[in-house]
Amino acid sequence: ELKRPHEAEQLAKDSKERFFNEASFMKLLEIYFDVKNKIEFDRTLEELRKADIVLSSRGLETMRFWIARSM
Repeated sequence: ELKRPHEAEQLAKDSKERFFNEASFMKLLEIYFDVKNKIEFDRTLEELRKADIVLSSRGLETMRFWIARSM
């Protein structure tokens, strides 16, 4: 469980804006899942789905899992 979820979220958002990579998206998804913020989780997942980012096999598997669960 996150001790300071708002700080963690802001750091992850800053990372996503700066690096726009798989790791930063996955960190945001992890945070939103931990704090049970379904709206932001779904928004971030959709943004990742549409992003021009090459995912690792693990990242792709994770994204597919969450997309299947959200339908």
